[in-house]
Amino acid sequence: MKLIFEVGDVVRLKSGSPAMTVDYIGIGPWGEDTVYAVWFEEGSDNHCSSEKSYGALQRGEFTHDSLDPVKTLSPIVEILKLANAEER
Repeated sequence: MKLIFEVGDVVRLKSGSPAMTVDYIGIGPWGEDTVYAVWFEEGSDNHCSSEKSYGALQRGEFTHDSLDPVKTLSPIVEILKLANAEER
């Protein structure tokens, strides 16, 4: 299977989830390509300030087809990724 994601990519579950960062890509417990991602639990709004609080760091493993990429805010990131891919 061609790898769709790279370490450092930001993804979400197709069914909905917080934004997650790809931490590692490897073979899962059933022998399939697996994306290991990390994210912070969503916290509650801090009513005493304008900052949002975040919960504990979470880790999970997902199949490639269960994830969608999250668009980055900076187009330069996409340009650099394309340039790196062309060099390979």
